[in-house]
Amino acid sequence: MDVLVEYDWKIKDTVLTLGMQVFNIFDSKEITAFNDNVESTAGITDPDYLQPLAFQTPRQYVFSATWAW
Repeated sequence: MDVLVEYDWKIKDTVLTLGMQVFNIFDSKEITAFNDNVESTAGITDPDYLQPLAFQTPRQYVFSATWAW
């Protein structure tokens, strides 16, 4: 789950927008890929079969500022 928060600040004829975006807000560590090779070579089973290879990226923050005039 991601979230975006922005605040508009009116300064005379211009608008300054400050924002913060958070990716993976709950810091989930779900598996996104796993080893699905049953055999490493012909006739030899792969000992890493069904082991996780990749996980969700950790929580990340992005701060932004936009000035419209």
